[in-house]
Formats: sequence, structure tokens, C-alpha cells
Amino acid sequence: MATTRKFRFPFDPVLRQRRQAEEQKQRALAAVMRRQLSIEERLRGIQRQIESSQHELGEFLSGGVNTQVIRAQANMTMQFTHKTLAKSHDFKV
Repeated sequence: MATTRKFRFPFDPVLRQRRQAEEQKQRALAAVMRRQLSIEERLRGIQRQIESSQHELGEFLSGGVNTQVIRAQANMTMQFTHKTLAKSHDFKV
């Protein structure tokens, strides 16, 4: 009686290692994409704040010039810009 031998693919360990490496890269990519979405949402929020501040400044200027209000608005815009630049240096991929 002849016994049939089961075929064994000699490169199974290599294939398994490649699949594991690919899955690891996919997880890393997913983490980077989640971080990118978070950063983009923060930037949208900052942009909304800047637009709101510019709109308020326009309303203040339509009734007359108040240099204290202009100075306060300019300072606030500069602070937003500074915070955005400072945070952008914190994000590393």
C-alpha cells in the first residue's frame, strides 16, 4: 500500500514573514493616517478661529477705528499663528 506524501511548500516561512512585515507596515500607515486626520482637524479649527477673528475685526472697523481693538485682534491673530507654527514643529512622522 502506497502512502501519499503531502506536498510541503519550502518557502512557507518566507511567505509568512513577508505577510507579517506587510501587516506591520499597514498598521504603521494606519497610525500615520490617524495622526494626519487629527492634525488636519486641528488646523481646520485654527483656521475657523482666524476667520472668526478677521470677521470680528471687519465689524469693528465698519463703525469707526478703535486702535485698542485693532491691536487686540492683531495680537490674537499673531498668537494663533505662533501656536500653529510651534505645534507644527512638534508633529513628526
